[in-house]
Amino acid sequence: MSKTPAVISGFQSSWSKQRPDLDTNSVATELRVQLLARRHTELNASVLAEYGLEWWAYDVLSELCRIGAPYECPVNQLSKIIPLTSGALTHRLDGLVERKLVSRGNDKHDRRKVLIKLTKTGKRLVDRAATARFDASESALQALSKAERKKLDSLLDKLLSVPIV
Repeated sequence: MSKTPAVISGFQSSWSKQRPDLDTNSVATELRVQLLARRHTELNASVLAEYGLEWWAYDVLSELCRIGAPYECPVNQLSKIIPLTSGALTHRLDGLVERKLVSRGNDKHDRRKVLIKLTKTGKRLVDRAATARFDASESALQALSKAERKKLDSLLDKLLSVPIV
């Protein structure tokens, strides 16, 4: 059983004693979201590590996989999902090329355009890693019914749509 509810309750109790003028409920909710996000990030990072992948590498491989056959796209499309400088992205892609998970080539119609393509090895790896990642997420959310998940998704979407000032 997680100690998180007790930690958050302690947080609220301490602040209420020191500053009874502050409403601790909004910060407590934010803490729950932050702790949950950290927990799920760590879970998924450990699952991906079993396949020798970091998040950024999984993001590249899964983006190429989701595009569908022939599993390739211009580098600038990848830079939209992986917010790095072009030099940093190139360096990371070099590592994936070296591992033979992707290949790099030029567009037939525009030789200036660099294309990144998922190799057969990369496709097999991302398929296995995606299955493990999705299974881990399913397991992590098993405490919620489908109706509860749908309600939680709706509430989170509502919060995510509010601009932060």
